Amino acid sequence: ISGGTIKLTVSGDQAKGIKTKKKFTMTDGTITGTMTGNVVVEEGDASYCTGIKVKKAFAAKGGSINFTASGTAAKGISADSDATFSGTNVTITASGGYGTYTNAEGQADDYSSAAIKVDGNATFSAGTIDVTADNFAAKGISCDADVTISGGTVKVTAKGTKSKGIKTDGKFTMSSGTLTGVTSGSAIVENYDPSYCTAVKSAGDITFNGGTINITGSGRANKGISGDANGYFNGGNFTIKETGNGGTYRLADNTIDGLSSTCITIDGNLDMIGGTYNLNNSGTAGKCLKVDGVAVFGNTTQGPSITANTSGAKISKSSVTWTNPQSIEDEPVIVPQEGPGGPGGPPGPGGNQKYANPKVIKAVGNLTVNNGTLVLSSTQDGGEGLESKQTLTINGGSVKCTTVDDGINAKVALVINGGMVYCNASNNDAIDSNGTMTITGGIVIALGALQPEEGLDCDNNAFSITGGTVIGIGSGNSTVTNKGSNQTFVNLNQPLSQGSSLSYTTSSGGHFKFTQPRSYGSSRLGILISYPKNAASTGSYTTYFGCLQLDYNP
Repeated sequence: ISGGTIKLTVSGDQAKGIKTKKKFTMTDGTITGTMTGNVVVEEGDASYCTGIKVKKAFAAKGGSINFTASGTAAKGISADSDATFSGTNVTITASGGYGTYTNAEGQADDYSSAAIKVDGNATFSAGTIDVTADNFAAKGISCDADVTISGGTVKVTAKGTKSKGIKTDGKFTMSSGTLTGVTSGSAIVENYDPSYCTAVKSAGDITFNGGTINITGSGRANKGISGDANGYFNGGNFTIKETGNGGTYRLADNTIDGLSSTCITIDGNLDMIGGTYNLNNSGTAGKCLKVDGVAVFGNTTQGPSITANTSGAKISKSSVTWTNPQSIEDEPVIVPQEGPGGPGGPPGPGGNQKYANPKVIKAVGNLTVNNGTLVLSSTQDGGEGLESKQTLTINGGSVKCTTVDDGINAKVALVINGGMVYCNASNNDAIDSNGTMTITGGIVIALGALQPEEGLDCDNNAFSITGGTVIGIGSGNSTVTNKGSNQTFVNLNQPLSQGSSLSYTTSSGGHFKFTQPRSYGSSRLGILISYPKNAASTGSYTTYFGCLQLDYNP
């Protein structure tokens, strides 16, 4: 097709507007159409009403396509092989219904509407793609192999419960161009298994090398970017904002689990080496970044720039938000989330002090920061800045956490070898390890709450400081069990007012001055200070986090 205007009205069941058993190429012209026919299932095989059906390669190089697919499981464009979009402007809304059937293998299967369905690889390099998934489990772009975005503009809108903007069973890769996602559909629990409305969902590895990514989500427990395998974030400018609340559901063993919205979810390991990230989640129990495996930020030469904030409250796991519907007609049932006891108080009916909490960055495996700038904040109780359920290591970069709960939390061990670390927690420990804590270098400032919270807390496990400049303030700090011979240690117990200063000079003439950024009026205040006796020259006077001034070359 190289020109002209084609208008398609496709109303018959399993009917096709344009169908070829060979290749389809479009370089110019206009195609518009409506697909209102229904699906037909014969001998375990489903056949759909489709605008353009292509057996072999699909290539859209110019012109425009504008479809509305409203028939049950109707498709706008369907390619059995690879599809490339390199200049055509495509606008498709898929709002057809969902259904289930038994396939030819005798297995339970389902069908749903899709704007673009590709059985091979899908590549987007130029032009404008604007697709909408507006029904239960509908897809904007559905691909059985890999999806690659290397240019152009791709916009995906997911409005239906369980719908996806982009869903790929293979890998997802983006190197340039613009990707915009808007999600407003809800999550659902079927047969005790949750499924989410997601802007980008990939069964394989997710790789970002560049481009501009803007995603907003408002539906309950929405996901911005979600990968079932590993994530490789090497570049790109990301702005992701989630506002959908979380909730709870009952598992088959009658225990209760929580669901929440996340800006980025990686089920495997994460390497976030570069890129700029502005992540915001205001939903209850919301997360900015959640990794089920190992998370690594930066390398020896570069790192990401991350600004991330959560402002949603924690939710009680004693109540059930989602029932376990066996069909999509069953609506979620909302019940009270807190008993009269509320957060922090004695439990009442419906409240048992078990919560699903907001998290800014959470890794189930080890978490390592090698480089980059992380500015993390959480404004509600339960919200932690940087958390690992295993060992958390900081080798370099800058980490700033302003939170109500712990700024940094590690379950097994916390190791700081370098970098700049600032944690200001208004209602809990600033830096908390449930296992050991080791500091060998860097600049560490930990401002915790008063009794019973601490600045630096490792539950009386092994605590080693052999290097770096360390300041811990709270009701106290864990006892340092291994003191480096080149370190000076000072312990104070005095009230501090905002703006007051503490000054010290090293044996080699280096100087530092700490200006208190918040008031501590209690006489039970515990202050731990450790600094190197013979500090190496930094070459200049430097201010860190607006409260610590260092000059080791007077």
